[in-house]
Amino acid sequence: MDDRVVVPRCNVPLQPYLTMAAKQRQASRGPVLLGDFSATHFACPCCPEALKRLNPDLKGPTDDLPPRPQVVVMLREPVLRAHSRFMEQIQLGRLGRVMRGQPHGLEVGFNLSLGFVGYVDWMLPRLEACMREAQAEAEAEAQAEAEAEAQAGAEAGPREGGLGDYLRMQCLMWDHVIGFSVYDLFLENYWRVFPESQVLVSYMETLARDPLAVLRAVEAHVGAPHHTYDASVARTVYNAAGCGWRCANATTTANSSGSDDSGGGSDGGGRGGGSLRALSLRLSGAGGRGRGGGKWTAEADRGNVTAMEGALERLRGFFAPSMRRLIAWADQGRIPQVPESWRELYS
Repeated sequence: MDDRVVVPRCNVPLQPYLTMAAKQRQASRGPVLLGDFSATHFACPCCPEALKRLNPDLKGPTDDLPPRPQVVVMLREPVLRAHSRFMEQIQLGRLGRVMRGQPHGLEVGFNLSLGFVGYVDWMLPRLEACMREAQAEAEAEAQAEAEAEAQAGAEAGPREGGLGDYLRMQCLMWDHVIGFSVYDLFLENYWRVFPESQVLVSYMETLARDPLAVLRAVEAHVGAPHHTYDASVARTVYNAAGCGWRCANATTTANSSGSDDSGGGSDGGGRGGGSLRALSLRLSGAGGRGRGGGKWTAEADRGNVTAMEGALERLRGFFAPSMRRLIAWADQGRIPQVPESWRELYS
């Protein structure tokens, strides 16, 4: 599906989505597992409720179970996801296009020639300012609720997510490069609509290391019949040239496409610091073959390790509160254990 047309965003007509889904059901001429995938469904405040309302007749894994839409969320280390999205948009010529309600990037001071470091310098302060305003609203809302409960003599219960949370999600959803890498608010938003058992969380690092294990987990989660996969095909790199599944890379290793998902790994520079240095070398094209460079590094960033490390340090600080919540949820058993490299960077 072309997510610029049918993804059920808060400001996009839903009728095309319904029409396409109906055509798929009609074409199947029998029971079918109908799914939808997009990089934008997750970072979308209204999407969980929209998806639930759009698919009220989705069946469970067996006929005797009630309808239960199944959600699969694939997360990547947030710095790598942001950089990958930036490079993808550069290659496709989309970065800087006007989104509804946004000024054009060039009009507010961002020049594409500044590279990823320049984008971080331009966008991150705007995101931080927006999040501060939303946080102030959230704190005022929580204080008002606490005072009302105290006056009523009631014990404070768990919050269901109010205006403050929605405002923070709005801050993030308008920047698909950095904002979409803040995962906790959006995952929590899905949990408010779907039981946690219906939301499968997996990680790109796991997919790169053991794709068949991820496929088996998704099969079990959505109730798909067991299939014998060709292991070599399962390790094929897709979307390696900005053209999606239509032009799969013939290579069977993610590293050779520049899309390795190891997340850095410590190189002896202290907890988190070594990993950040490794990421800086890689994303500035100074990490050797298969570790950056070429089309995976913006021209302005190439060889500029110090500036890249500074930008990544700022991003780490921005992502840290969200990542610590994910790590805590993993330790509580609410989601699978996160990759160890995430703990090195964000614990």
